[in-house]
Amino acid sequence: MKRITDKIDSGFQSSSGVTSEWKSFVTKFRNDLGKELDKVGAENYTMSRGHFYVSGFFQIHSQWYFFSISDVRHFPDKRMLVRTAQGPKDYTGGYNTYITNIKTDMFVEYFNKLNNNSIYEVK
Repeated sequence: MKRITDKIDSGFQSSSGVTSEWKSFVTKFRNDLGKELDKVGAENYTMSRGHFYVSGFFQIHSQWYFFSISDVRHFPDKRMLVRTAQGPKDYTGGYNTYITNIKTDMFVEYFNKLNNNSIYEVK
């Protein structure tokens, strides 16, 4: 995830269209995020690229979750919104919570904190 946070720190060229820089970032982010979700046993992972933001869904056991990163040009704080969802089309879902720092093992830390225990191990 370091390459992701480094790119967010360095910023993005603003544009009214999708830039090759943004497309490349999203591809790398999708790959790295998938690896992070694998650590917590997430399934049915989907992600959509918006205009300088990303969002998507994943499922752990029978619970769905929505995630989103705001426009990285204007909100470069490296946090990710995460909330429960009824399914992979529920964009309103449960209460907003945040992963305050996009980094390696962020979902392991997030779900351990959420469950107030250590059900996942950092490997």
